[in-house]
Amino acid sequence: AGTVGDPGLCGEAGEFGDFLPEARHAGYNVETVSSRGRMYVIMGEHLGESEVYGDVWALNVSAATEKQAGKNSFPSAVFTEHCNVCNTNASYSGPTPVPGSRFAGNAWVIEGQSTQGARHEQATHADHVYVYGGWGVDESQQQVYLSD
Repeated sequence: AGTVGDPGLCGEAGEFGDFLPEARHAGYNVETVSSRGRMYVIMGEHLGESEVYGDVWALNVSAATEKQAGKNSFPSAVFTEHCNVCNTNASYSGPTPVPGSRFAGNAWVIEGQSTQGARHEQATHADHVYVYGGWGVDESQQQVYLSD
């Protein structure tokens, strides 16, 4: 495991590997492991609220138990465009809303469902991560209490 001053390790969005989020506090940790073996770490703050994250990480818990102790990485993936980037502002004008960086609010995950396609093949839909409220960065780059 790394220390507070260690930089995070990023990979391509959505790809699992030996990556590590930056050290953070008061993020949204969805502690219940999903049926896919994932535990989510969402956003958070660092350095006395001067750095507020807006990223979503999925930690592969089942693979982590097989890893050697003492490594500075964790089998994980980031699912947002910005990995370990602080103070991103909200954007609700595009086709996909992007909440701003935040901490100390609420978050939950609704697992994707497996369905049968036309040829009886299993198709798995992505998990959906939701956040609400907290302290963070709004569309005008102001730090405020959020209700979005």
